[in-house]
Amino acid sequence: MKKYGSAKRILPIFMILLSVGSIAGCSLSSSDNAVSESREERVCDFYLATDEEAKDSPNIYLITKARNNVYWDSLIAGAVEGADSDGVNLYVGGITRESYVDDLRDLIHEAGDNKADAVIVSPQNTTDIIREINRLKEIGIPVIFVDSLLNETDFDICYMTDNMHAGSLAAKGILDSLRREGRGEEEELLVGIEVGSLQSQTIMERMAGFNGYWSKNAPGSWRIIENISCNDGDAAKAKQDADDYMDEYPNLAVLVGLNNGSTVGIANSVMDRARTDIVVVGFDYSDEIAAMIDDTRYNATTIVQRQYSMGMESVKEAGELIKGEKPEYKFVDTGVVLVSKDNVDDISVQKILTQ
Repeated sequence: MKKYGSAKRILPIFMILLSVGSIAGCSLSSSDNAVSESREERVCDFYLATDEEAKDSPNIYLITKARNNVYWDSLIAGAVEGADSDGVNLYVGGITRESYVDDLRDLIHEAGDNKADAVIVSPQNTTDIIREINRLKEIGIPVIFVDSLLNETDFDICYMTDNMHAGSLAAKGILDSLRREGRGEEEELLVGIEVGSLQSQTIMERMAGFNGYWSKNAPGSWRIIENISCNDGDAAKAKQDADDYMDEYPNLAVLVGLNNGSTVGIANSVMDRARTDIVVVGFDYSDEIAAMIDDTRYNATTIVQRQYSMGMESVKEAGELIKGEKPEYKFVDTGVVLVSKDNVDDISVQKILTQ
C-alpha cells in the first residue's frame, strides 16, 4: 500500500469535470430517484456486525454509499475481521443506491447522535454531507473515509484506490486489447462509458484518469461517445443503457463500466446478446465479469481494488484514533490489479479475488 502525507494531490470536482469534457444523462439531484422508493428499500439501518456486543468496548460505525454487491460485501467483511480481531463493536449501515444522498446524510447524523467512538464512511460530495462530516469532527468523533474522499471536510485518514491511476489503467487495458485484436488505427471505433454517480469524487477521478490517458495515447479515430451514461448504481439500468449504446451506435467497439454496478449491467447486456465483438473493461470482480473473463469468446478485463484491506485497515486505524494516536499518513492507496484471462489464475491474483 502506498501512503501519502497531506500533500497528496486531490483534484476539485469542477477541475475534473473540465478535464473529462461533455457529460450527459446524469442527474445531480439528491432526491429525484428516491421519490418512488420506500425508506426500507433505500436504507440499510445500523446493525451489530460483530458476533455480540462487547461491554466497555469502543463502538465503531461503518456507513457505506451502496450495498448488496461484491465490492461492498467484501469491504464490510474486511471491516468485520478487523473488528473481531481488535475486540471492538462494529455497527454497519448504508444506502442501497449512491443517489440516496439524503439518507446517507441522515445515517451520518444518526451515528453522531448515537455517540459513536469513530465513524468510517464512504461519502458523497454534497453540501449536506459535508456539513454532517464537519459536525462529527466538531463533537470530537474521529472520521475515516473509505473508497471515496471529500475535499471540503476535515478527516483523520482516508483508505482508497488511487482513482486517477485506476482510470488510466482502464484506458490502457482497452487500447492494449484493441491492438491485440488487430484493430486498425484508422478505423472509426466508438467507446461507451457508464458511471454510477456524479456526486462521487471517486468516479470523477476515474473519468479524469481515463480521459487523460486516452487523449494522449488513442488514435484520433477511436472516440469516446460524449453521452456518458449515469445509472445511479442500478445494475438493471446499467444493462438497459448498455443495450441502448449497442442499438444506437453500429461501430461501438468498447463498453466501460467505471464502478461495480455499471460493470455488472454491461456484462449482462453483452453476454445476453452474445456480442463477442465488444471489448469490456470494468471495475471489481463480480460474478458477471468473472464469467466473461472465464469465457474464451469474450474480451473482458476488470480493475480489482483492495476493498477488503480498506475495510480491515480502516477499523484497525479507528481503534488507534480512539486511543488518541495520530496517523502518520493522511492518505493510504490500497492499490489495484488489472485482471484478465492472462493472469486470473495467478496465485497472487487469486489471493486478492478470494478475500
